[in-house]
Amino acid sequence: MNINSNRNRLQELLADEAAAALEPGTERELRDLLQQNPGVDPDEIMQTAALLQLACLRRDSRGARRLPADLRQRLAARAPGISSHATAAVSRPPAAAAAVTPITKPTRAAAREEATNAAPRSGQRARFSINNLGWALAAMLAVAFVVVRTEVPAPAAAVAPQTARASLLNEADDVVVLPWTAPVPGYEGVSGDVVWSESRQQGFLRLAGMPVNDPASSQYQLWIVSPERDRNHPVDGGVFDVGTTGEVVIPIQAKLHVSDPKAFAITAEQPGGVVVSAGPLLLVASG
Repeated sequence: MNINSNRNRLQELLADEAAAALEPGTERELRDLLQQNPGVDPDEIMQTAALLQLACLRRDSRGARRLPADLRQRLAARAPGISSHATAAVSRPPAAAAAVTPITKPTRAAAREEATNAAPRSGQRARFSINNLGWALAAMLAVAFVVVRTEVPAPAAAVAPQTARASLLNEADDVVVLPWTAPVPGYEGVSGDVVWSESRQQGFLRLAGMPVNDPASSQYQLWIVSPERDRNHPVDGGVFDVGTTGEVVIPIQAKLHVSDPKAFAITAEQPGGVVVSAGPLLLVASG
């Protein structure tokens, strides 16, 4: 085996070891190749794998999982004395974890580092011990789940319908406001209005004193009458429920584009709504 293929095979086995995919019976081959290549640092690939694992977990906590048991054991064996520091780092906030004091390097490379420190070359500057940091991160991954998501903002809370309605009234130049009337007995005490903006295709129902419905039995459904459509087939504005006789604001969910609406009407329908309503109209708002 020539020098290049010898080195390539060594790198392949080190990569398999870092990925916990080293095949049975190849440990001896790996040890022999390490002896034949004393200039190769066998820890570098393991440290790189640990750093990449940590980086991936920072990007996507859903991918967090425990390392394979044999890899955890090897990391723990190669980093004696790190576990207590790593455990403390995991329990701290990310900023504190990043400031963990560098820890003594694993025995495997200690001799090389001692020799280097004992006889520094001329003009050589002290080197930050990135290996220490790499092993600390590796031990953190071996000891516990590492999920750091501080750089990802929490999802923004949904805007309340009342707030969205107020914004529409203040910002839309073509907004119209139409009050409710009650064509049938039992809804005379309902007050409120419809707010609609054609340019934004957005609107809201405001209702106060509306009878509470049981969603298992029936739901309210909004209809939008537009001149461009057959009057007997208005646009479905969505189904909704009313759980209080106090004031409620309901977003309009028009299933089709609405142009120059002339009226809005509410009916009571079967759960989930209907395609064509048989009435009666409970409330109407018209211009």
